Amino acid sequence: MPQVKLSVIMVGCDGFEITASAIQSLQETTVNDFELIYVNNDSQDCTEDVIKGFQKKFPNIKYIRSNENVGYARSINLGYKSITPESKYVCVTNNDVMFTKGWDAKLIHCIEHPELCPDGVDKIGIASPVSNNASGIQMMAIPKYNYGQIELISQKIERDYSQKGVQKYY
Repeated sequence: MPQVKLSVIMVGCDGFEITASAIQSLQETTVNDFELIYVNNDSQDCTEDVIKGFQKKFPNIKYIRSNENVGYARSINLGYKSITPESKYVCVTNNDVMFTKGWDAKLIHCIEHPELCPDGVDKIGIASPVSNNASGIQMMAIPKYNYGQIELISQKIERDYSQKGVQKYY
């Protein structure tokens, strides 16, 4: 698959440890060329120091600090203003997400191949991964786990879906 410019807007308020885990997993598992735009929603802990430390290691990180907690939607809009013009895709996420290997390629494949969707759509504007903390069809009942198990759980979900006859989108 050719490299695709992807902008990931991540929003967080405090939680420097989960933020560090989310950014590390994003850096380790994303296969396409991407930028991370982190919007700090008035964190009072050391989140800013953590992000600035990551910026030294990863030049693809942009940092925006809001001096008040403006909420998720407005924070996403703040991040959206900083997207590189060449970006073809945008991912919005919280700072408590753990990414799994190739997550971006799988979602981009869904968007680029709407014919694979069971809903009979001819164009896709948004694709979403499954989650253990969401509502609607993307909600997955996943037992308690630790972050070291996330990749194994992801692989199991893929196997379970294919055994049920659900078409893989990637």
